Amino acid sequence: MRPKVTFLENVPDLTQQVQLEDGTFQSDCDFIRTDFEENGFTVFIVVISRRDYSSPHNGLRLWIVLFDVLPSVGRQHEQKFYTLLNMMRIPQVMDVGRFLIDPDNLALMDPATVERSAKRVCKDSSWHSQHEELFLENGMTWPPDLSHWPEAKQFRDREQEIIFAANALHPPQAVNRYEFFDANMSLGRVFKPNKDNRTTSPWRDQVPTMSGGCVLVVRKMDEQKNVSMRRLHGLEAMRLQGWDLPLWEGDCSPCVTPQSTSNDLLQNLAGNMWSLFHFVPVFMAAMTAMPWETVLKERIIL
Repeated sequence: MRPKVTFLENVPDLTQQVQLEDGTFQSDCDFIRTDFEENGFTVFIVVISRRDYSSPHNGLRLWIVLFDVLPSVGRQHEQKFYTLLNMMRIPQVMDVGRFLIDPDNLALMDPATVERSAKRVCKDSSWHSQHEELFLENGMTWPPDLSHWPEAKQFRDREQEIIFAANALHPPQAVNRYEFFDANMSLGRVFKPNKDNRTTSPWRDQVPTMSGGCVLVVRKMDEQKNVSMRRLHGLEAMRLQGWDLPLWEGDCSPCVTPQSTSNDLLQNLAGNMWSLFHFVPVFMAAMTAMPWETVLKERIIL
């Protein structure tokens, strides 16, 4: 089967050039382009950022578009594809707060959001000694007192201590500003010293790249200097990928339907799906740049 149009997505590292044995340089993308063109396909390749199309969710992705059109015919439309992508760029990034849900409303959309399931508790305790050492080195009591942090039960015990340390060592510097970081890392990785033997803050103004196993933390400090830290919910993660609340069947949260989709499942789905902030511009530019009558007329027999 030869589909008329194919969209492929991957990591931008595939564009990196490496030196071959004969001294020439080639990237995986060069190999992919050559291989498909030799088989009669036109290939468009581009690396774009979600933020170029107004998303507050950071992330570069590689897109490869294949047309079942001879390269000698299709390549003449490639520059139009890149021009259209540039024309569709939106310079103003949307406020991340538009994608987040008020905790009270979130509790109604997913009554189980107040805590994670028991299977998410860390069974491996080998991290204890590393945590104790870092806490004591930085003048903090270990184990930490989490009694004043009601959202702590949304996280594993290991994650709780990583988040607590990240907040204590790198407190927020501005009020009413959302900050994020992925707590699904070891404490040593989060606080790995730089070349000046200092640790840099893991908190970011931009939403980090999501994956199926990430545990994204949202932090915000109010005018009274009270700091809230909670887990980014799967419904919010889906919104950041472009799947808004009204798109769910019946305009209803999937967490309260008879099927009762779990937060962890939504997180995994959001971490593995194509972002609409990537796909829509690529799809529209590709389908506009390549005349559809050309795609339909071209017949290749190998």
